[in-house]
Amino acid sequence: MKREKIIAMMLAGVSAFSMCSCSGDKEKDKGGKQDPEKDLPLYESEMVTLDPDTVKIDTMNRTPFFDEQIEMIAEWKDIWYMDYEYADVYYTLSDLDHNGRLEIISAICEGSGVYTYVTVYEMNESYNDLDICYNSLEEGEAYPDIISAGKMDCYDQANLKYYYIVDDYVRGGRESSALVRTSIFFYKGFTEIEWLAGEYNEDGNISYMDLIDNKEIDKETFDSFADTQYEGLRKGYLILDWATYDGEQDIVEFLTERLDGMDYYMPEE
Repeated sequence: MKREKIIAMMLAGVSAFSMCSCSGDKEKDKGGKQDPEKDLPLYESEMVTLDPDTVKIDTMNRTPFFDEQIEMIAEWKDIWYMDYEYADVYYTLSDLDHNGRLEIISAICEGSGVYTYVTVYEMNESYNDLDICYNSLEEGEAYPDIISAGKMDCYDQANLKYYYIVDDYVRGGRESSALVRTSIFFYKGFTEIEWLAGEYNEDGNISYMDLIDNKEIDKETFDSFADTQYEGLRKGYLILDWATYDGEQDIVEFLTERLDGMDYYMPEE
């Protein structure tokens, strides 16, 4: 029952948001839907056969080639820029799947933070356009609040799979709230989002739920849930640099600051 309450709070406010969201741009509308023609990006054989000469697998650090990509992304501003009057739009640059091709991410968090709208574009394999990145969310499901996430734990497996942990706070009214621990996995233009565990507070009574197996757990299990889920993988962290764009600053300078402001760490194997 608690799991259903947590999920209900995560879905609250979505319909109100969708009524006023910027749905005029068909490309932006794709950001919250799964492309039925795309396979889920979970094929180990594809991952381990990546050619290191053409795909820079572990390049979250700055490279000169990133500067060239920033100039191209700036030139294609009409693709990713969102003119939205109801809330601030935040932007960041990243290379979440470490393939050497940058992503430009835009995000809006409305109201109390119950609903976050995210759009991700990634430099394509030919480096001549931006591709929309689809996600695993069903219609009406909310993206975790990655704008306010701050320092995100990051787990990887031999530099081939990357999981980012986001704690998402949602409210269900004056007397109830939940902290939902979410995992984001990004690979080959697809974002897999999984709810791991939740801390549910109802009028001061706190309980914890395993949202994968739908069972109650204790606080210790909740606190270590991601470590247990990704046991055996290296653990580091990622801090994305988010900012709004006022239209006055040089766009290349703005994007460069977002990438320079990113903080990423992963220990050596």
